[in-house]
Amino acid sequence: MSIPAIWLWVSGVFFLVGILAFLASVVLLVKLAKAVDELKPKVDQLTDRVNSIAEKLESTAASAKTTVESVGSGTRQMVGSLQGVVTGSAERLGKLSTYIVTAMTLIKLYREFSEIRAARQVDNRADEEA
Repeated sequence: MSIPAIWLWVSGVFFLVGILAFLASVVLLVKLAKAVDELKPKVDQLTDRVNSIAEKLESTAASAKTTVESVGSGTRQMVGSLQGVVTGSAERLGKLSTYIVTAMTLIKLYREFSEIRAARQVDNRADEEA
């Protein structure tokens, strides 16, 4: 039993295509390695830039945090002072309110008595004329 010639030709073509595919893969792999080598310095530069930007962001964030904390403490102090002023003003107004109410009541009583006195004088004049 011998191997048919067609089988040898098909096998030979198959092996030849396999060898060519392997060689093409090797060539593509070499080109890919060169491209990676060319990109490596650029990637390193970008990495350095990203690191420097990250450091700047960290320092900016720390500065912003310090600023916010100082503004917050200043605001707390101002609110405390305003609260003291408002409380003091409210206490003074509370003390003055008694005097204001008394004064308003006295003014109202004075007006009422003035109206009564004026009405009596009009009645007295009417009686004198009659």
